[in-house]
Amino acid sequence: MTIIGNGALGTALIDFFRSQKTSIKSVWNSQGGEVFRDSSGTSRPHTFPNSEDEAGEMIFITTPDSLISDISKRLSEKDIEWKGRQVVHCSGALASSELKTLNNKGAAVASMHPIQTFRRGDTGDRFKNITVSLEGDSEVTKTLENLAMEMGATPVHVDPQRKRALHLAAVMASNYLVALMHGVEEILENEGVDGGISIFESLIRQTVENIFEKGTVEALSGPVARGDYEVIKAHLEKLNGQPHQKELYRVLSRQAIKIAEQSGGVDPERIERMRREM
Repeated sequence: MTIIGNGALGTALIDFFRSQKTSIKSVWNSQGGEVFRDSSGTSRPHTFPNSEDEAGEMIFITTPDSLISDISKRLSEKDIEWKGRQVVHCSGALASSELKTLNNKGAAVASMHPIQTFRRGDTGDRFKNITVSLEGDSEVTKTLENLAMEMGATPVHVDPQRKRALHLAAVMASNYLVALMHGVEEILENEGVDGGISIFESLIRQTVENIFEKGTVEALSGPVARGDYEVIKAHLEKLNGQPHQKELYRVLSRQAIKIAEQSGGVDPERIERMRREM
């Protein structure tokens, strides 16, 4: 096993493999590499395998997305026999085609994206109870499917188009949720309300619980779910002078109105009145 890139995800993978007593042949990063024989390691000045004795039979590339294609190209130029090797990158946004130069040399290639946030210091336990998307050569994705189950994760096979959609949705579910909560903090700060986001901890946790227990349509509550256009109008007036927050409120309200309409629990006249306020 070889890992190229030992950031947050790479180190979590390394921890998992070591916990499973999986032999790690080498680990590489922008500062150099370390090749392991038995229990000892030998430092190397280069940033990825240069020869047969430095490359494992399975290679994981866990670098930033922008580096994957170049790493593939540079690896393909090394004096390494690629037939029989499996190479996997862990980007959520990119398909296994980023590894085409290695594939052309005979390597079987795939992408594996753990749908989870990782921070430096995370262990292999971070993979438990998550979903892992798999895409690429069938022989590699079968190996990765078994690996995901060993991790305690759920493997999902996708094609490149669905992989992009899955990643887009994951960004909205995680990264843009953080952005939304930052907007909440700004509203409180602008009005001098102490306590910050912690004021809403119980509310946020209960809302997330409702989403997974009932689904998004049944989980919607608040003025839109009641058709209370007077409150929505007052909110928008309150946000005068905060154009960024006002536009964010409008965009989210439009989405919430679609949900309320789908639920069938709001009078159609109130639905239209709320839309006019937008």
